[in-house]
Amino acid sequence: TRNARLSTLVAEDTTIDEEERARRLAQIRTRALELTVDQAWARAWFGWTPTPVEGGPTPPSLADLVDQAVAGGVLPESQRLIIDGWWAIHQDDFDQARLLLTPAAEGSPYAAAGLALLEELEGESRSAARTYLKTYRETPGELVGLWCRSRLESLLSARIPAPDRADEMARIIADTLPEAVGRALRDPRHGVLSVQIEPASLRASAFESLPIDITITNVSGLDLAIGPDGPILPTIVLMTDTYDLPIDRRMLLRFAAEMRPVPVVLPLDRRFRLDSQDSLRIRVDLSATPLARVLSLQSCFSGTLRLRAVVNYSAAPQGAIDAGLFGREGRSPVFRVDGLLPPDEARAAVMVEGIRDPRTVDAVKDIAAILGIAAAGPAAFPGETTNAQLAAIDAFQSLPRRAQAWVMSVIPGGAAAPTRLVDRMVADDEIGLPLALARYSPTPTSAAIVRGLESSDPRIRRMAEAARDLALHLESADSQAFGLPQGGGTE
Repeated sequence: TRNARLSTLVAEDTTIDEEERARRLAQIRTRALELTVDQAWARAWFGWTPTPVEGGPTPPSLADLVDQAVAGGVLPESQRLIIDGWWAIHQDDFDQARLLLTPAAEGSPYAAAGLALLEELEGESRSAARTYLKTYRETPGELVGLWCRSRLESLLSARIPAPDRADEMARIIADTLPEAVGRALRDPRHGVLSVQIEPASLRASAFESLPIDITITNVSGLDLAIGPDGPILPTIVLMTDTYDLPIDRRMLLRFAAEMRPVPVVLPLDRRFRLDSQDSLRIRVDLSATPLARVLSLQSCFSGTLRLRAVVNYSAAPQGAIDAGLFGREGRSPVFRVDGLLPPDEARAAVMVEGIRDPRTVDAVKDIAAILGIAAAGPAAFPGETTNAQLAAIDAFQSLPRRAQAWVMSVIPGGAAAPTRLVDRMVADDEIGLPLALARYSPTPTSAAIVRGLESSDPRIRRMAEAARDLALHLESADSQAFGLPQGGGTE
């Protein structure tokens, strides 16, 4: 469940002390109990019982929910009687309902509303109407009061006027809430939230992890809930804002797919709310996100990058992402990835010579860089590109299989991996085959798909089926784009 997942995240969070951990865990437990109360009231109010899912756990009974809430201290014993009374109404046990609700009717609008419903069901319309009206006038701004008003209007087939205190309530609301909320909405500079992005370093090495911190701060004077229906939505989107590669346009076309902007959606639901002037910080390793595709290119050729994050975002059908209600966006400073492309033929020769006996991490990085750079074209690598690529392939084949898998995972997607490298991956069921299915299966008859469909491992088979279906879909899309028959053939 979501609460169990949140509890695990808090329990494993190494950035907080034990006092803060205990506070957050207590907050999660309290919220879980409050949701239990809400579920109990909903079941009693609407007379609803969840249908068990075949093969799933048996839903708790209403009595179980009430017992949990009472034991947790979030539901008074007196409200148990009111919930039981409402449930008795829906079970057509009117005598038991009246016995449970009558003692609490003077102090609880929910008990009074239940008695009114009981009177209506028993045909005592006049008495029911009086009780509905009395309860509405005593609680005009609460859900139970509005419910009583709707029942009364249905009973009388007439619109019920607002109570005497309605004007005063409207004035109080106008003097407080709209000013606080309106000020936040009208303020283009500060608004409700602020978003900051800070990379761990403004200069990163090739093929290394690149952590960034995203900080969201509630700059309003209001405590804001985090959730699907709250003022702060439970996800934030991260994407590239600007970046560059120092290669010509012809080379760029080879990597067009890698450079296509890919938004990364990150969860914010580790907390239930963000208090006024409080901040929530998220650490993200860019190399573990789809943005790693851009980093792989820049690890080969060098380049700069700036990121953009948007909270409370909205996405247009064309794919544009902008800030919505209470939304705000932030941009990182420009930072650089130092690529491994050698500046001249002399340095290129040293680089190629260094990979012939790859025993260091730097040598393995150089192998990946040469394979990626060579894919941009014969003029991309200083000196003889083909010789450098062949040397990288020979060095690759002498690497341990985990190092081979790493190289194949970071080569830019536009780099056409030599067939013998992919064949070596396909033969490795544990590490290489899943990677080949994910990155090197462009057609339905790719070697990885054929082998994966025959695997005895159900997980590999499912991956192969998904890769095959994706390849078929892309083939069909290409055929339609070029006006070809299905399958991409010609007549």
